[in-house]
This record gives sequence, C-alpha cells and structure tokens, in this order.
Amino acid sequence: MAEKFGEEELVPKWAGQLLSEIQSVKETCNVRFDNLDKAIVQLKKDSKATSQRINNAEKRISEIEDQANSQGKTMGDLSKDVKALQGKMLDLEARSRRNNLILAGLPEGKEAGGISPLLDKILRHFLKLSDTISAPEIERAHRALRPIPDPGHPPRHIIIRFLRWSDKNEVFKTLASAKGKLTWDGHDLRMFQDFPMEIQRQRDSYRELRSILRKENVRHGILYPARLIITINEKTFIFKEPKEAEKVLKEKRPDLFGM
Repeated sequence: MAEKFGEEELVPKWAGQLLSEIQSVKETCNVRFDNLDKAIVQLKKDSKATSQRINNAEKRISEIEDQANSQGKTMGDLSKDVKALQGKMLDLEARSRRNNLILAGLPEGKEAGGISPLLDKILRHFLKLSDTISAPEIERAHRALRPIPDPGHPPRHIIIRFLRWSDKNEVFKTLASAKGKLTWDGHDLRMFQDFPMEIQRQRDSYRELRSILRKENVRHGILYPARLIITINEKTFIFKEPKEAEKVLKEKRPDLFGM
C-alpha cells in the first residue's frame, strides 16, 4: 500500500522506474524511427537515381541496337560488294590465263638448250606438223616458280603462254583428242588448261562423279568455269554443284549408284 501524507498519495518506486523505462524505450524508438525515415528517404533517392540510370542505359542500348542494325545492313552491303569484287578478280585472273596451257611430265633439264625451241619440237611432234608449216607461236614459257625438286620427285610443270588464244584452243582441242596419252622422247606428258586455283577446285569437286559417268559411258563434260553438263536419254542437264548433279542422277539413273 502506498503511504498517504494528508490527501496526497505518493507514486510507488516501481511505477516511477517503469515510467522511466517506457520513456527511454520511447526515445530509443523515436531515434530509430527517425533513422528509418532517413533511410527510407535515402532509399527513395537511390531508387530514383537507379531508375534514371536504368532509363539512360535502356536509351543507350536502344541507340546501340539501332546502330548495330544499321551497321548490320552496311556489313551486308559490304559483304555483297566484297563477293562481287572477288568474282571480278577471279574473272580477271582467269582471263589473264586464257592463252595458257600447262605441260606436265617433262624431266628437269630438258630445256637446257632453250625452252622455246624445245616446245616448238614437242608441239610439232604432237600436232604432226611438217617443217614447212609454222608451229603455234609461243609468247613465253617457263617452269613453275618453285624450287627445283629433288631427284626422284615429279618435275615442275611448264606454263606455256601462246600469242593467240585461237592457237592455244586449237592445240588443246587436238591434244585432248589423244585422251591424255602423250608420249615424247620416251616420256609420258600431260597438257591441261591453266585455271585459277579457285576455279580448279570447283572443277575438281566433280571428279568422283565424273569417274562414275566415264565408267558407265554417260555423255558429260565441264562448262566454263565449273558447271557439269550431262546428257541422259537425249535430254541435257547443267549443274552448278556436285550434290545437285548427284541428286538428279539418282532419280534419272539410279543404276549408276547400284540402286
């Protein structure tokens, strides 16, 4: 019981302590709430700044994407231009070689007395020309520009450039009729056209298929620069790629593939 002094009642000690502790908690809570309010305000500011940075980043990304799309179109145009230029360069290279033939199989050193007189004799031999008839005129000729091979290795090819394309074409047609069987002074020779490496690669891609066609006596040939022409049942087909030719042949002549 609280003691009474007159009409006044004294506050118990424990109640005063409780009020003091409540006041202390209240002050602590107020401080913490103030700090929390400040943190929330700062978070709002940070969030706003982050949102602004995100908006700026999205804008920059959008601009970059637009530039990339524009550059993609530019790169596509450049790629087409490069491909067109490569085609023109390949055509120019092929034209620069159109008067050339390549002679293979002639041993090294045979041209010691001069390559032009030697080739004159070889051409006269293969073309069966008399001394009174002039041989096709050669503008220049030389061995392939690589080191002399060691003994026992194949000799370097001889590149022959005729002065006139008509002479070169006539020589090639005449020698082609021999089906590659050219013998001179006991040496087996071969003569073929001088194509750029890329065109030769494209023509060589038909090699396996042409081997099958030759074996079965199917009429065919190679058109310039690298198209395969085949005649089946009096109908002519022209192909730009081996896979395309093989697909049609399997439909028209499955027997060629043992089908």
